[in-house]
Amino acid sequence: MKVLADTSALIEFMRGNERAKSFITGAEKVYVSSLSLYEILVGRTPREEILGLVSSLDGVLPLTGLTGLLHPPYTGS
Repeated sequence: MKVLADTSALIEFMRGNERAKSFITGAEKVYVSSLSLYEILVGRTPREEILGLVSSLDGVLPLTGLTGLLHPPYTGS
């Protein structure tokens, strides 16, 4: 299973929440959006911990491809 982890899931994972750890470590691939990564970077998490987390992920996805999934394209009505 592939997972796009949101900010809350990543924070719980870093806090050691067993449910979050089990879900994330049990996934075949784990990705994070650039927005979630930004939210973690501006938070209180130490940089070393963030670098460790990012290096364990399978990728950071830009928002550009995701926005079309969330809303229909703007047609200029």
